[in-house]
Amino acid sequence: MGRITISLLLIVYLGVLLLGPLANPVASEHLTGPLARVVAPVHRALFQGHGYRFFAPEPGPGHFVECRFKMQDGSEHVSRFPDRQVHQPRLLYHRWFMLAETIYTELNGTPDAKSFAKAQSTLRNEVTELRSAGKLKPAKQLAARIDLLDAEYQRTRKRIDKLLRSVASALLEDQTDADAVELALFERSIPLPADVIDGVKLDDERYLSQPMSIGQFTRDELFSSTGSTKLEEVE
Repeated sequence: MGRITISLLLIVYLGVLLLGPLANPVASEHLTGPLARVVAPVHRALFQGHGYRFFAPEPGPGHFVECRFKMQDGSEHVSRFPDRQVHQPRLLYHRWFMLAETIYTELNGTPDAKSFAKAQSTLRNEVTELRSAGKLKPAKQLAARIDLLDAEYQRTRKRIDKLLRSVASALLEDQTDADAVELALFERSIPLPADVIDGVKLDDERYLSQPMSIGQFTRDELFSSTGSTKLEEVE
């Protein structure tokens, strides 16, 4: 009887573990979704609500951040994250990998200030045209939408700035001899299967994008009494 009970418990536990990758991030409306909601407390308690579709069926390009430190003696020191040679064990590498991907996602999904202002100006012109045509209700609705977009954009920019400042702070805390750090984002495309068969290496420079500067930070501005920001404080 005890063997049967243990076997049943193991089967149930295995089912709970399998529901994580089956239901996250896209769950079946009639099967895995409802079941996953039932066992969600167990997933959270055991940290088992993982999904693996991020890497399949067609993983996208990878990203890394280059860190160019300005040292106190005037020299430069360059590093990057993630870096398999530095970030060990594998779990630590994964954390830096996901941090680089988070930075890319935030920046890639957010227009620069000039582009956003231009889009908002176009919408405001539409509001003026609607009011001139006597369409007051649509004009009011569009004006409210403009205000909402502006508030959301400001929150997003603030979140991105806080993220980058916290990363720069953590890097400078590690590089105690550095006065400043410049961050640049790179994208590495995946070679085609035919190219790999022909001997192309995954780190071939042809598949590396041009660097995109994402911020320059000095130790003084980051660790002043009003500007200190730590990585763990980022929401």
